[in-house]
Order: sequence, then structure tokens, then C-alpha cells
Amino acid sequence: MAEQDRWVLWLPVFYGIGIGGYFLLPAEPPAWLGRVLFVAAAVLLLALLVLRQRLPAILPVLLLPCLLLVAGFGVAQWRAQAVAAPVLERETGPVRFTGRIVAVEPQERAGHWRVTLSDLRLRDRGRSLPDLALARLTVRSGGVQPVAGAVVSGLAVLFPPGPPDLPGGFDFGRLAWFQGLGAVGIAVAPLAALPEGGPEGGPEGGPAGGLPAPGLRQRLEHAVARLRRDLAERIAAAMPAPEGAIAAALLTGERGAIPEKVVQDYRDSGIAHLLAISGLHLALVAGLVFVGLRGLLALWPHLALQAPIKKWAAACALLAALGYLILTGAAVSTQRATLMAALVLLAVLLDRVALSMRSVAWAAFVVLTLAPESLLSPGFQMSFAAVIALIAAYEGLRGAGLGRSLAERGGWPGQAGRLLLYGGAVFTTTVIAGLATAPIAAFHFQRVVDYGLVANLVAVPLTSFWIMPLGLLGYLLMPLGLEHLALQPMGWGIALVDRVAAAVAGWPGAVTHVPAMPVAAVVAMALGGLWLALWRRPWRLAGLLAIAAGIWLTLAVAPPDLLVDGEGRSVAVRIDDRLLFREKTALRRREAATWARQTGLQADAPWPRSGLVRGDPAGTDAGTALLCDPQGCLYRRGEVAIAIPSDPDALVRDCRQADAVVADFALRQRCPGPELLVDIRSLAWQGATALRITPEGGIERQTVAARRGRRPWSGAGSPD
Repeated sequence: MAEQDRWVLWLPVFYGIGIGGYFLLPAEPPAWLGRVLFVAAAVLLLALLVLRQRLPAILPVLLLPCLLLVAGFGVAQWRAQAVAAPVLERETGPVRFTGRIVAVEPQERAGHWRVTLSDLRLRDRGRSLPDLALARLTVRSGGVQPVAGAVVSGLAVLFPPGPPDLPGGFDFGRLAWFQGLGAVGIAVAPLAALPEGGPEGGPEGGPAGGLPAPGLRQRLEHAVARLRRDLAERIAAAMPAPEGAIAAALLTGERGAIPEKVVQDYRDSGIAHLLAISGLHLALVAGLVFVGLRGLLALWPHLALQAPIKKWAAACALLAALGYLILTGAAVSTQRATLMAALVLLAVLLDRVALSMRSVAWAAFVVLTLAPESLLSPGFQMSFAAVIALIAAYEGLRGAGLGRSLAERGGWPGQAGRLLLYGGAVFTTTVIAGLATAPIAAFHFQRVVDYGLVANLVAVPLTSFWIMPLGLLGYLLMPLGLEHLALQPMGWGIALVDRVAAAVAGWPGAVTHVPAMPVAAVVAMALGGLWLALWRRPWRLAGLLAIAAGIWLTLAVAPPDLLVDGEGRSVAVRIDDRLLFREKTALRRREAATWARQTGLQADAPWPRSGLVRGDPAGTDAGTALLCDPQGCLYRRGEVAIAIPSDPDALVRDCRQADAVVADFALRQRCPGPELLVDIRSLAWQGATALRITPEGGIERQTVAARRGRRPWSGAGSPD
């Protein structure tokens, strides 16, 4: 019964494992299974709570994890069914649409917006198209100014939410499914506004275009969206670009107008978390309101002695955090951070420990119940990993008597001591959080930032003591029209952070690119990290073995030898540590960068039109070569050859000498030689495909369809 008080911390872990098990299934289970399992788990859990005094003590310990596994699986499937909405099946030509704007976000290019529309009605004379609950369009200037709540019509090219670019890559289709997003696209004509009682709906026939009238909740959401847009415009107008766009992102959550170069500098320097509304921002907003208001109330001695000013300040800070949540768009990551801040402030109101592992466990339970799909998001994983690691580390330091010995010595004397203490805390926090989140960043983004510690040591204090306090002051001055008095100095602080980001990102070796990690590796590291953080006894060190196993699994995976997209137009082969990329349209250059990032290879090597490209004879790929002529290419590694014909007339030759053929046309002729054929027809079903040549001389094939499985968000593709 050792560490019995820590057992409860493992309950959300089992809950999350059940949710993760649902998403790892290769095929969707029966629709009724999730509901039955969830209800059965809830009934059994209630029975355990009622009969806990009559049952042996060990029985709840054994049953609760099983119940939570089942409940997690059930709530995940339930959620997947609850958010089901129509999804466009294939790309359309220009089609006429009518919809209601629910969100508007400016883009980096002036006069461009990303607009989300609800109740989208599509009209195409050639075929019938489904009405969509939500769609997202890129809109250019020239028509009406997009405003939340307005009904508009226009002409757009629409696409279904896309599958991953590579097997195991980021699945935008799954993300869109849980957002209710049925299509994305580009408006090819200016938007036109329709009046609420317009000609299609008629003065008595409902709103324009036959759209349903918005309810009270929708009207409130539209009003908040308009307020956010107005605030973002006022903030951006108070300072030059790009500082204005960054300030708008910090205070309203709108990030689209930030230049891509600046965003990339923040990523490469390890401070991109400052651009996303997360735990740091919520903690600063709530903390500044709490400390500031408590300090003001303490100026009245009688009030400070007679009234619970600490609880009053906590209540106001909670309201400020909720207001900040609403003003910044209430994204899932912001909801998670607000919940954590709310738990801390409620603990102050109830005279409990403000931040503990139990509060983190309850926060995880709530977040996963409301949005089980957030378990798969890097924001959820990184934020909880950082918080858990920090609490565990400071629990260990407190258990080692560091705080007590410091108090016995009289603390840190003078301002210099306090600054040294703060600097040490920032340093320690950055190191711990960086180590905890590095495997997750490597898994999702295939990159490790090497100098993030340096950038954070400068950027975090600037954000905490300069940028965010002035941003909050700017909010307070807006009703008086004096926000520029605070926002202009805020812009100076942001400019300093921009310089730090650009300088650190420009250092040699600022970013290390790593190949995509297998799911088993990141799961092993996560479970090992939890074992290390949640226990206190020496057996916690066994978690290091699981972390080491995850690292070994990562190092044991070799990058693929050949990649081909879902249409056969883009092909890449591996030569040494280079990725030779063939594209047939300029629009596919983004794929080269994505494939290079996910494989950890360099994508700057040109595809030869003719001639021979050999691997480095001194390297591990001495037997690798790519031979091309006007009719196609032959890729060889050791004794295995893969033909990449560009002309159907070369197919007879390729079938005779190759072990596999990859073509962007249909292989209708007999091709008896190769053991593997990949053509335009199979790619249409399978999606992007990766081929790996094994040391034994075989060819392993991985496809997007096989990795996605038969799930609601995977479309009609077959994994067979």
C-alpha cells in the first residue's frame, strides 16, 4: 500500500489509454459499442462508490483502471459520432455558395482573410453537392468586408479536408472531422452580401439564401467575433508591423497576420509557445490581476485586516481569465489553460493547495471528457507534460529540503539575490519543461531546438514583466481611447523579442531535424515519464528504462527509400542523407519540405533528367544509385531495383528488370516480373505511399489508407 495517496494520479492515465486505444483501431467499431461501454462503465463506477465500504479494498484498485479504460474508449467513440457532419467527397470546380460568416482572421498578405462559414449551401448545375455545416475559405479583397454574422454568397473552388502527406503524417482530415469542417477552399470571386430578408429567403421566408436564423448562442458568438476583430484592428493600428500582428495574437488570439518569417524565427529559437495562447499567458493574466488587485486592496489597512482580500483578488482573477478566454477565441488549448488557472484560483478560494498533481489530474479528466480528440494534439501533450514535470521536479526539490535550508539561512538578501533567485527559477523551469516536451516536439514536428534555453531566458522575462502587463493596461485604456500609451511601449518589448528570436534562429545548428518517430516510441517515452513523475519512491527510476526503450525504437527506424504522393506526380528517392524530389507541378514544392521534415533528410538535391546519381561510396549507401533517361528512372539499392517510368512505352523494359514499378499512369498491360506495382489506380485508393528496402532484399510498403484505417474521417479509401 506504499504511496497510496498517489494511486489516484494514475486514473486519468488509464482514461487516456482507453481514448488512445480507440484512435489506434484499424477500423471503426460498431456505432452502439461506445455508448454501451461508456454507460456500463458509469454504472459500475457508481456501484463501486456506493458499495465501497462492503467490498475488499483491493477490488476497487483492480476494477477502477479497467473501468476507466472502457470509459475512455466509450467517450472517444461517442464524441466521434456526436460531431459527425457532412464532408465534401471530392474537389469541385468553381461552385456558387451561400453561407453565414462565423469567424474572420486576416492573413499575412494585405487584403486576404481566412473566413469560416456555417450552413454552407452549394449550387452546381452539373451535379448535386451536399450542404455543409462548416467550411473554411481563403478570401481576397474586392468584395464586401467579411464580418462575423453576415450572410454572403460567392464563387469558390472547394476541397475535402486532405489526408496526410505521408503514412503516419499529420492527419488534417481527422482534425477537420472533430471541428465539423466539411471543406476548405479558395474564393475565386469577391464576396457579395445578402440581406437577412433577401430575395432567396424573402421577407417572410427566413434569412437570405434560405439559411436558418441564428439562435441566441450563435448571435453571441458572432458578437464576440466582431469584438475580437475590432480589438485586433485597434491593437495592430497602435504599433508598426510585425509587432502589431504579434500583439494582436497575444491579446486576441488572431495569429494569421504574423509574417511567416517571424513565425519561423520563433519556432527555430524555441519560443513559438509565446505566440499561442497557452498556460503562460493565462497565468500572466490571472496572476497580474490577482497580485495587482490584492496590492491595491492592501493599501487600506482596515480592509486588509478585516476582509478576505486574497479571495476577492482570486475571484476577480478568475473572471479576468474567463474574459481572456472569450476574447481570444476559446480555442481548445486556451480552454485547457483556463481550466488549469481556474483550478488554482478555486483552490485559493477554498483554502486548498493551489497547484498539485491532483489538480492536474482533474484538469486532464475534464479536458479529455469534453474533447477526447485533444489527447492527440501537440498542445495537450506538451502543456500537460511540462506541468507534470515541473510539479514533480519541485516536489522533489521540496522533499530534499531545499526550501527549508534556504529559509534557515535567511533567504536571498537584497534585490540582487531576488534577481538571482528569479533567474535560477526561469533557468530550471526552462530546462525541465524543455526536456519534458522535446520528445513530443520531435514526434509531431520532426525537429529539436538546440538553443531554446537561451532564447527563453530572455523572451520569457520580457513577456512576463513588460509585454503582457502593458497589454492588459492597453485593454483598460481602450474605453478612454488612450490604448496607444500602453500598446506602443508594448511594441518596443515585442521588437526586442523579435530580435532575440531572429538572432538565435540564425545561429549555426539552431535546429536539429530528426526522422518521424514511431507511435510506439513516443508512447513508451510518455509512460516512462509518467512513471518517473507520478511516483516518489526509488522505483520511479524504472521509468528511465521505458524512456530508453522509446529512444531505441526511434533510432531503430530507417527512413523510407522511395516516396510517392496520392496522385503519382511527386516522387522522391533517398540517396545517402539526401532526398531527390521529382515534381510535375510547381504547386507541389510544399510536399518536398514536408517530406524532408518527416524523413529527416535534406531536400536540396535536384532530380536528374538524365544520367546517373550514386550514393557516397564511403557511406552506408554505397550500393544506392538513380539512373534516369527521357523515358524514366531506375532506382537501385543493393540488389533491389525500383522502376519509375514516365513513358508507358518503357513499361516492357521496366517490368523485365525491376522488382517494383511506380507509375503515375495505369499499368493496364501485363507486368509479370515485379513483385510490387504502384500506379495511379492503386494510389487513388491507398493515398501517398512509402517503400522501404529491407536488409534481406524485400520491399515493405506503407500507405496512408492502411495507417488511417477505415475510420469516419478517412473517407472512402480502402486500406486493402
